[in-house]
Amino acid sequence: MLMSSRRVLLARCLVVGLLALGVPVGCGEDPKVPSPLVAPEKCSVELSPSTDPLLANGQDTMVVTVTLRNADAMPLSGRVVNMQAGTGDGFTLLQEKGLTDGQGQNRVEVRATTPGTKTVYVSANELDGVRVILGEVAIEFR
Repeated sequence: MLMSSRRVLLARCLVVGLLALGVPVGCGEDPKVPSPLVAPEKCSVELSPSTDPLLANGQDTMVVTVTLRNADAMPLSGRVVNMQAGTGDGFTLLQEKGLTDGQGQNRVEVRATTPGTKTVYVSANELDGVRVILGEVAIEFR
């Protein structure tokens, strides 16, 4: 009798310990593991000008904020975001690659010394290095 009560106690402690560690115990389906893949339709690219209008004076800044999300719209942190200068002359990206933060965001500043429309191409890297194209943005400097 004493041996079986020890086994029951040990089994209960084991279940409580597994639950405390976040290990599912019991019957039913396995919990759904969030997808680590970038879902372009759930991602966003937003622009925030420092001034309106943006002047091509080398100081006015457009901030491009990219938010990476998976198919469940959950943010993806620690992922590489790529910004590439496209069409337009006389502009700089202050950072061409960066990692997303805890909210799945990466911010890049764009400045220009020549007026006109500047195009920036935005993409992200999957965990296996495959590049996912997120789109392009056009920024007007005067």
